[in-house]
Amino acid sequence: MPLNFKEIKKRREQRGGPFYTFAEGVSVAYVVGEFKDTGLFYVEAWMHFEGNVPYVCLDPRNPIWEWPGFTEALDASEVEYRPGKKNVCPRCVQIDKENLWDTDKDEAASVAKRSQFHFNIIPIKHKAFDGDWAEVSPRVEVIRSGKMLHEGIVDVMLEEDEGEGGVDITDPKKAIFIQVKRRFKMKTTKYAIAADKASSRQPVRLDKQAIAKIKEARQDGGVGDLFQYIIKDVKDIEEIQALMSRVPIDE
Repeated sequence: MPLNFKEIKKRREQRGGPFYTFAEGVSVAYVVGEFKDTGLFYVEAWMHFEGNVPYVCLDPRNPIWEWPGFTEALDASEVEYRPGKKNVCPRCVQIDKENLWDTDKDEAASVAKRSQFHFNIIPIKHKAFDGDWAEVSPRVEVIRSGKMLHEGIVDVMLEEDEGEGGVDITDPKKAIFIQVKRRFKMKTTKYAIAADKASSRQPVRLDKQAIAKIKEARQDGGVGDLFQYIIKDVKDIEEIQALMSRVPIDE
């Protein structure tokens, strides 16, 4: 199924991009479960950012290139680039060639590859730190985040279990929601993630409507298909070089 660019553009127009961002304050959300029979609720990709423009790192060690099901999704798209045995990523090559980590650590940190985790949530409610709870639109959303938010969710799964395993908080028959506190101070965003106390005491059984929304969104090309958002950011060497030179690329 082709990428749903109509929906991607629609969501970008609605809030500046296709990805959901937790508002400052306290949010409660359901984390959608396993993605495409991988045993994982997320998809990881190494990404670079030129300003606000993201692109997939071409390093063949990038976990996305061997992520279960991604090759098939890539083959079904119009994207022609495929990784080779060597790292030909122009940005990675430039960082190494110029010893950027030694000469300009701030610049290196801003453009070096970083792990980005993609997963789906359904927002439940939100409140300002000094406000009252308000219900929010319960639709399937896509999040692209760094390690802080991702590891916070994984910690909730592990902490909810007293044994050596973990608790599947995504189980639609006995879901445990996450509580996310987001603070923005001095140009820095910080998250504090914990299990929602109410659903931790009494897990929630999702209704048929919510399950139907998830199933529809997770179809190939659907708004919850995580692969399509990553494929959209796969650029070839020439496109990356243009970005590095701040040359506009025709979309």
